[in-house]
Amino acid sequence: MARLSVWGAVSGAQPAVLCGHEESVESVAYSPDGWRIVTGSLDNTVRVWDAASGAEPATLGAHESTVSSVPYSSDGRRIVSGSWDNTVRVWDAETHRCLEVIQDWGAVTAIAAGCSSAPPWRAIGPDQGIVIEPTGGGEAAARFPIALRNVITHPKGRAWPGSFGTRLHIITLEGDPKSAQRNDGNEDQPD
Repeated sequence: MARLSVWGAVSGAQPAVLCGHEESVESVAYSPDGWRIVTGSLDNTVRVWDAASGAEPATLGAHESTVSSVPYSSDGRRIVSGSWDNTVRVWDAETHRCLEVIQDWGAVTAIAAGCSSAPPWRAIGPDQGIVIEPTGGGEAAARFPIALRNVITHPKGRAWPGSFGTRLHIITLEGDPKSAQRNDGNEDQPD
C-alpha cells in the first residue's frame, strides 16, 4: 500500500500519513482553502483527504488507468482528474459526483483546471501536446506541440507553466484567444 506523508515544514514533525492508494501516487494538489488534499495514483483512483487529520473522506475510482493529474479549480468547487485512459473527469468537490467526462484525449499527461476569471480556460496535456480550451468544453483556443507535465494555471488564468525534461515552458493567451505563444522565445523542440 502506498503512503503519502505530510511533514511539518519548520519542526520536521510528521503530522499525517495518508494511506490508502494501492500503487504509487502520481499527482497531488491542495484545495484552495488548504483543508483538503487530492491525489491521483497508478491504482486508477482519485482520493480526497482531510489535510489536518489524514482521514480519507472519498475515493473517486472511475478511471480505467493511471490518474496522472488532479488539480482543484481555483474556487475549490471542482476537482479535475486526467488519466492515461484517454479521459478527463470533472468532479464536484463536495458531493464527489462525476459531473463531466471528456473523452478521446489520448493519454493525459497533465491538466490544469480553469480559474475563476472570465472567460475561464483550462489546459489539457494529452501525450501529443497541450490544448488550451474554454472550461466546460468548446473549440480549442490554442495548441502547444509538446506534451508538458506538471502544468498549473496562473492565478489570472491566461498562462500555464509546465515542464518537459529540463525545461520549463510557459504558454500564454494574449489578445486574440485563437493564438497562444511560448514565452521562452525558443522555437526548437526540447532535448
